[in-house]
Amino acid sequence: MDQSKREAVQNYLIDEIGVEELKEKIGQKAAETVQESREQLNQAEELAEELSKL
Repeated sequence: MDQSKREAVQNYLIDEIGVEELKEKIGQKAAETVQESREQLNQAEELAEELSKL
């Protein structure tokens, strides 16, 4: 993945760009993969937070 695509993914992950702009920069399929990964990461973070409260 080239530098501009990496930057687009990083910007998406920190909410500087939305999914539509991400799709424009890296393509539909890659953007879907990144979006799914982000959702899984968010779920893992939520679970870790819940477990830390036990």
